[in-house]
Amino acid sequence: MWTELCICRYRDGHIQATGRDLKGRNQYIYHSKWERQRQEEKFAGMQEFAGAIMCILYFCKRLNQKKFH
Repeated sequence: MWTELCICRYRDGHIQATGRDLKGRNQYIYHSKWERQRQEEKFAGMQEFAGAIMCILYFCKRLNQKKFH
């Protein structure tokens, strides 16, 4: 149950509704298309990050091999 409910007047607004939960925290309901787009952007960034980690691990492995030989 929410209090201080505010509903977006636009059908395609990215935030469809806001309100406060029983503990007084702000809560949001996002438009499904906007939420899907944000998730796609988020996970696209994760793929780039994973690639960067692999490069860093390879570099560290090579660096350690040179130290001990």
